[in-house]
Amino acid sequence: MSAGSGTADWVVVGFDKAVTAATIDLYETYQMGCVTEVIVIDRGGERDQHLERNRPDSSDDGGDVDSSRLFAVPVPSSIKSVQRVKIHVDSTGKGSWACLDAVGLTTSTGKNHLGHVIVPVAASMGAAA
Repeated sequence: MSAGSGTADWVVVGFDKAVTAATIDLYETYQMGCVTEVIVIDRGGERDQHLERNRPDSSDDGGDVDSSRLFAVPVPSSIKSVQRVKIHVDSTGKGSWACLDAVGLTTSTGKNHLGHVIVPVAASMGAAA
């Protein structure tokens, strides 16, 4: 998923089955720090909980915004299962685009589940968040 240069956007990612996740794993490969919010969406389409808001730039903690890394968003125990997530990115003022190569879930036992795009960035452009 790549968002356009200097834009705020979102993508919906789904998983084959709902799982009890310990973390939502975002594999950022360019412009780390552009993820502003991760929302779990339940089977009925309702938003559960804002898991991450206004994540500081990785440069604030000494990281290089142009390198890649895993951004693991903790899932509170109040959220019993995850099957879809909506990820908001904002590269406004960054001079380039945000890029997530993969999104996954990790259970408390360490099992990984990779997601697939349900609503791609191109379809979300200009759509209501």
